[in-house]
Amino acid sequence: MKIMTTFAKTKTMEQISDTIEDKKMKFDSLLQILALISEEGYSIEGIAAKTKITERTAYRYIKTLKACGFGIVRKNKTLFLDKVPKTFAEIAEKTSITPKEWQLIADAVEASDDPLKEGVMLKIKERTNKTSSGQTVIRKQENINIQHLSTAINGKKQVILKNYSSSNSKTISDRRVEPFAFRNGNHAVICYDVDKKAVRTFKTARIESVQICPEDWKFESRHKAAQTDLFGMSSDTLIPVKLRLNMRAANLLREEFPLSEKMIRPFGQNHFIFSSDIRDLKGIGRFVMGLHDEIEIIEPKELILFLRRHAERIMKQYEEPIMKHPKNLSSPNPKENS
Repeated sequence: MKIMTTFAKTKTMEQISDTIEDKKMKFDSLLQILALISEEGYSIEGIAAKTKITERTAYRYIKTLKACGFGIVRKNKTLFLDKVPKTFAEIAEKTSITPKEWQLIADAVEASDDPLKEGVMLKIKERTNKTSSGQTVIRKQENINIQHLSTAINGKKQVILKNYSSSNSKTISDRRVEPFAFRNGNHAVICYDVDKKAVRTFKTARIESVQICPEDWKFESRHKAAQTDLFGMSSDTLIPVKLRLNMRAANLLREEFPLSEKMIRPFGQNHFIFSSDIRDLKGIGRFVMGLHDEIEIIEPKELILFLRRHAERIMKQYEEPIMKHPKNLSSPNPKENS
């Protein structure tokens, strides 16, 4: 009798263990389903295939999620996550890293000289592809471009940047380049332009697609990236800049350019001094012009002259009523419509 009791207890413990394992598997499947339908949307067949469960089980799990307060909508045969329960959203908000926090981490890593930097930046890029609310932070195509460029860099391969949209030349064309470094949180890639025989910086968001070529690097000795300043501008010269900011301007500078934190110090009540070396007036000029009544330029005089010339061009552009030239609205250059 004692032997039978011991055997019965042992079997009961095994059953409990199986039950816990079953619940864990179910919980894992529910989380996988939430991840699938919150990112892109999936059909029942797709959910079953991805989570390795039957379609019948997938239907049952969808019902369970709806019963728990998850809003799941169907468009044709595709299921999407429309809303989440309040408690679930609160947990996600408290435990997730915000886009601004991710940007701060990315900027800190970008400033590092560690050889692991590129791999870490790629992981940050992949991690921040979606916010907790499911809104896209970084375009999917840009992520694909970065992955292909990273593969080319590691393999020392040439690539073709398909239909690159250049703001400087105002053209869209293919560029054969040798990519060798990322900048600005992977939003820019430093390449040697094979045709122009010069190092260039390309914005990853302006590349339609990246085609990896079979040819290896041929100009590695010329892969020398120019130094960039806080505003992403590159040059061989350094220009000392000092600005007096009110609180709003200082906060916006910190938010838009997190690395500026160490360059800002308090000055009196609700005012701050920004002091740094920059490499081109254009980057900081754009920032100052947008907040011209909240920033005082202490130095250099060249920045004041730069803004004056820019303001004069704006005044000249709008010195006549715009309605006299309605065609100008479709073209930045009136001569193009003449």
